[in-house]
Amino acid sequence: MFNSDVARLPWALIYFRSLAALGPWLCLWQGWPYEIAAVLVPLALISDILDGKIARATDTVTELLRRADGWADNAFVISYTVFALIYFQQDIEGWWGWILALAAFRGFRAIIDFAKYGRGSAYHFYSAKIWGLAYYAWLFCLSQGTPHD
Repeated sequence: MFNSDVARLPWALIYFRSLAALGPWLCLWQGWPYEIAAVLVPLALISDILDGKIARATDTVTELLRRADGWADNAFVISYTVFALIYFQQDIEGWWGWILALAAFRGFRAIIDFAKYGRGSAYHFYSAKIWGLAYYAWLFCLSQGTPHD
């Protein structure tokens, strides 16, 4: 019984991250404190780290689980990023050139990945992990503030 519950945990973590993507929007629409959205950022990061480790440890890795993990990652990052770009414009003023350059690079890379592999690629080298940590830290810092209309 315990093993089957643990084997389902990666899916629960992926579902959590997918739902956590709604965090900043729910705070905005419901008038909740934005600290709730900020707390979801490190929790989403931890869930992203643990889902793969648990799946490998329980030998429950499947292609669908890998893809769902990527979809949840994208939903979370895109949701928080769009929210930040809309509601924190004053805080990121002066960074638009870098933001657009990064978006162009990521878009170009996605085109190459789909042309070469038929799907997006997940990079697991350390520089990609450092980039992810820095990006989650940026989202966390922005999420603690109050959006500007």
